[in-house]
Amino acid sequence: PAAPNATGAIFFRRGVTTGNKDVPTADLRFRRSDRLRVEVPAPAADAVAARLLDRAGKALPIPVTGAIRDDADGSRWQSAEVALAPLAPGDYLVELATGASRTLVAFRVIP
Repeated sequence: PAAPNATGAIFFRRGVTTGNKDVPTADLRFRRSDRLRVEVPAPAADAVAARLLDRAGKALPIPVTGAIRDDADGSRWQSAEVALAPLAPGDYLVELATGASRTLVAFRVIP
């Protein structure tokens, strides 16, 4: 049988507190001064579309950069990066979509 699709997400933060380096984090609370990068396993090399949603699922007009990244070990990742400066404190979702698959990852912006 075919291998199952991998699941899960890795969150990275970058900002003043990290010395402008991408640092993995398990804390899903971010400040407006941070940049958020999310990576999820990619089953195929299809182009990725990324967007930011509010807690009700409505798309926000905030630019999200989506890309596919290949590691040296052969693993493939969908990546999305967004600047959090224009967001108010609250709950948000990053949507990553390729072909027929859609992944939603949640995070919170705190004051």
